[in-house]
Amino acid sequence: MLREYPWEDVVRALELLRRRRPPLADLLAFHGQVLEAQHQTVAEVDVGDLAGPEALGRLREGFPLAPPVALPVDWAATEALFWRLAPLMQARGGAPLGALAEALKGGERSLPALVEDWLAGGEEAARASAAYGLQEALLSFWLQASLRPSLEAAAARLQSLAEEAEWSRGFCPVCGSAPAVSEHRGQETTAVRYLHCGLCGCRWRFRRGECPFCGNRDHQRLTLLYDEADKRCKLETCHACRRALKQVDNKDFFGLIPWLENLGSPHLELIAAERGFTMAPVRPGEPEAGPAVTPGPPGARERGEG
Repeated sequence: MLREYPWEDVVRALELLRRRRPPLADLLAFHGQVLEAQHQTVAEVDVGDLAGPEALGRLREGFPLAPPVALPVDWAATEALFWRLAPLMQARGGAPLGALAEALKGGERSLPALVEDWLAGGEEAARASAAYGLQEALLSFWLQASLRPSLEAAAARLQSLAEEAEWSRGFCPVCGSAPAVSEHRGQETTAVRYLHCGLCGCRWRFRRGECPFCGNRDHQRLTLLYDEADKRCKLETCHACRRALKQVDNKDFFGLIPWLENLGSPHLELIAAERGFTMAPVRPGEPEAGPAVTPGPPGARERGEG
């Protein structure tokens, strides 16, 4: 979760990313503004029964604590952040996104209803995007970015339960969403692998050498793709289910912020697509969302994953 890091560390990490990947300067500047607005948003949530006496038992039986739509949301903070991000989003989405914003302001469409439907995996975002001729991925990104402080606040209060229950499934113990990033920490022989939820940011330990999506442990069918010039962020690929997940290397490197490395490596998403792998979703059934960028991918190396 980004709020674990002082804002000064986030700014420093973003600057290092810009230096490493100059073609992404505009995209990273955009994300920097979004992250600053999120970091300054204080969301107050009450996890209530989600942390009740039955929570540990639920986790130990292999069930997440709640579906995304049942997570507590600070609606005032979410709506305030949504409108704070509006100028940034309209600069990227143009007139169609501006028209949707006006419809929301005028009451023709309900923002809370749109947000709740998106969390439930509904089709309202797709319908709204089609109605105004805008990219659904851009609207999904806007909604998710506005929700993130609330979802992270909930995850921060519930993550310790997952640790106590020794959760080791391939999906988030808090909301059941798929991981967006895999992270390795520690020395080679004792390195620990963590997965980071793409929706709420929860972090949990997971076995090395196993695909979190299908459970494949055949090392001949698990490979790493990476740019020889920058091995900080690699691509874990599974030839059994054809899924891919970014891996942040805090084992050979130090102090990398997983979520920022995810933002700063769209070339890996292109490599995955070229090789026929599907990237992990932000939430069940939802493609990974974000402002589109298509830099030329560097040459990728491949090796077996251990």
